[in-house]
Amino acid sequence: MEKQYGQIKTLDLIIITKVGDIMKGIIDRFEGELAVIELENKTFMNIHKKLLPNDCKEGDVVVLSRDGTIEIDYNAYKKLREEIDNLMDELFE
Repeated sequence: MEKQYGQIKTLDLIIITKVGDIMKGIIDRFEGELAVIELENKTFMNIHKKLLPNDCKEGDVVVLSRDGTIEIDYNAYKKLREEIDNLMDELFE
């Protein structure tokens, strides 16, 4: 597996880019220098924290682009947060 910081060069991302140009995922947790991201297809991949935007945190929705960029999708995060809050409200009614 090739690793290069500054631009993603991992086997995991190469596999993803063959599926499509953009994939979204949620930062599940951090393990040392790695972020564990749950992808839309319910699989997980590890990305070095240096490749993520500085303000990333657990629960953030990130967009992985074919060109190797990773961005936080603030609108998707807000929508997901609202869905979770609504489910919690229903659960505790």
